[in-house]
Amino acid sequence: MKRIKQAYILTGVLFFGSGCADKQLSNYNGNYITPQQAVMAAAETESGISGKFVMTVQATGYDAGNLYLNSEKDYRDQRNLSIKIEPELIKKLQSRLNENPSTYYINKRIEISGTALKVRIAFVADGEITDKYYFQTHVNLENANNIRVIN
Repeated sequence: MKRIKQAYILTGVLFFGSGCADKQLSNYNGNYITPQQAVMAAAETESGISGKFVMTVQATGYDAGNLYLNSEKDYRDQRNLSIKIEPELIKKLQSRLNENPSTYYINKRIEISGTALKVRIAFVADGEITDKYYFQTHVNLENANNIRVIN
């Protein structure tokens, strides 16, 4: 009976976006976390949501030497989940893949282990940071083995 009650609670969190998104629910009962679930859950907690994320890479881009794999074509889309890959890991992935990760992962369905966090992004005008900002949801890739292509 307790498991049934937990399943109803979990279903409510997943499908209706209500409830608490803390680390106790971080792996959604062993299932993958979608970009939509990650964005919603990360918005509700400062500690983010940890687990295995699954997404199709729709676009890639570089900023400050970091590579970003995006779940949406427009990285500014509020539904977007960005995977941040730092330069050292870019080199490791490129060596392992024998291809630039920015092109290799395009249109591929990937699994990433990590923590999705809400990140504040400031607008810049004429080289100066303004008081305007928006939020993105990022997963920082910590290890080259934490990302893989899946079917």
